[in-house]
Amino acid sequence: MSSKKYERADGEYGDAGEARIRSYIRKSGYMAVKHPNGIYGEDIEYTSTRERFYVDVERATDSRWSGADWFRFPTIHVLARREVDEETLFFTVSANMEKAYVSFPRDLFRVPPKGVDNKHAINEPMRDHEIIRCLPIDLTRLIEGSIAEMNANRVRAIVRDGNNYEVAVRALRGRKGGPGYECPYGLDEEEYRELLLELEERSGLKQFVSRALVSSSQRKLF
Repeated sequence: MSSKKYERADGEYGDAGEARIRSYIRKSGYMAVKHPNGIYGEDIEYTSTRERFYVDVERATDSRWSGADWFRFPTIHVLARREVDEETLFFTVSANMEKAYVSFPRDLFRVPPKGVDNKHAINEPMRDHEIIRCLPIDLTRLIEGSIAEMNANRVRAIVRDGNNYEVAVRALRGRKGGPGYECPYGLDEEEYRELLLELEERSGLKQFVSRALVSSSQRKLF
C-alpha cells in the first residue's frame, strides 16, 4: 500500500464523525468507560443492561454518501486495518451525520480484503461488506432497546416478508459464491437455524439454505 499526504482537515472531518457516534450511543442510555491503553490508544467501552461493545467509525465523504438518502450501493467499503477484534462494531456514518450503517465483526472477519485506491492511499486493503448484513440506523432517533435487538428484528422482518427470498437468504447466509456469513448479530444459534428452516420451507431454496444449516452446526460464534 502506498500512502498519500495526510491532511489535517480530513482528520478533523473524521473526528467529528466519531464524536457524533460517541454522543449518540451515550444519549441512547449506554455507559461509556475509557480504557487508556487500548490496542490503538484510548478505547471506549459501551455497556448497557443488554450488551457491551467497542466502536470504530468511518465518516463518508459527501460525494460518496451525503446522507440525504440511504446508501444506494450494495456494499460498503470497510478499512481492513480498522477492525480491532470481535467486540468492535464498525459504524459507517453519512457525511451529514444523520444516518449510519453498523457492520458486525463476525461478518467482517469472513470477508477477504482487497486493494482499493482512495484519496489517502493507493491499494488500501478494504473489505466489501454487503449492505443487507448491516444495520441501518437513523441517528436522529435514539437506539430502541439495543443494537442487538434492532438487528435481530431487522433480520426477522426480512425473512418473514415473503416478497424477496433471495434477499432473505443473503440476510441470513450471504450471496451465492460469497464468504458465507455467520449467524446475524442479535440472533442466537437456535433461532438462526429456525429461520433458515422457515425460509427453506417457504421458498423452496433447499440446497442453498441446507448448506447453511450444516455449516452453522460446525462454526464457533463470537
